[in-house]
Amino acid sequence: MPIALMQAQGMGAPHQTTTARGCWDGTLVYLAFDCVDSDVRATMTQRDSLVWQEEAVEAFIAPYGDLVHYFEFQCNPLNIVNDVRVTNPNARGDTMTFDRAWTCAGWQTATRTTSQGWVSEWAIPLAALLADNAQAVLPGEEWRVNLFRIDRFPEEEYSAWSPNPHAPIWFHRPRFFGKWIFE
Repeated sequence: MPIALMQAQGMGAPHQTTTARGCWDGTLVYLAFDCVDSDVRATMTQRDSLVWQEEAVEAFIAPYGDLVHYFEFQCNPLNIVNDVRVTNPNARGDTMTFDRAWTCAGWQTATRTTSQGWVSEWAIPLAALLADNAQAVLPGEEWRVNLFRIDRFPEEEYSAWSPNPHAPIWFHRPRFFGKWIFE
């Protein structure tokens, strides 16, 4: 079932909507973002570029509900990706570290433009996210997750699945991540 992202600070619907879908099959987490966009733009063409500086969709995934250690995935309309392992001990950013050398082995993505905007589809291997020696996600297990969209044109706008009411926009506030329960 699709979910609609709202303005990142929770102030209603964005001007250009984004719907997201997610599911899992025991091996992979699947995510799909459908972005209405009247002016699709992207310029970055190298893997691990800072794609959040232009139009992008993002997912923050905190396995086991760990709000200190989580993963950030980003993709722009040209299918350029950036994956980062984040340590965020106080959720303020002043002690946060980014492991940009980490690569999510096996992460698959595809993007395409449509008559209404663009679509980004992902398959993320659960094995890359699980704690050491964990073999699978168990039914009923709860992870903390947030989904974002950054839209730069025709005007700058940020959308989120689980809004963050603080200004300025800062996606790295994990206490505002929503809950995913694997069923």
